[in-house]
Amino acid sequence: MPFNKTVSRAKLQISSEQYQILSFLKERGAISQTRLSEITGKDKPSVTRLLDKLEAKALVKREADATDKRIKNISITGLGIREYKKVSRITDDLIQSAMNNIDRNQLLIFNSVLNNILNNLAIKAN
Repeated sequence: MPFNKTVSRAKLQISSEQYQILSFLKERGAISQTRLSEITGKDKPSVTRLLDKLEAKALVKREADATDKRIKNISITGLGIREYKKVSRITDDLIQSAMNNIDRNQLLIFNSVLNNILNNLAIKAN
């Protein structure tokens, strides 16, 4: 996978799934672990494993909710924000490379076809 290889070459130890979690936390601020699971579409054990790894790297922190100690709120740390920014620069470069020699009309056609495929799949699922 280009993302993981490129990030690894840059000596950053973060997976695409971990980056996704950091992205959600950076955009939305502190969020409960349950809500994070819902937003990402990942089951709770998977989110727990991802958060364990991110917490071990000091990229996120878990804190008990002020009103309900059973709820763990997850937030990105300062180090997490710095790592997120490093990886974001890499992903921006990857996107630029992927879009090389693709003109606006081709992109519009691609988006239209992809939307039609997704709509067809959604109809079939119902």
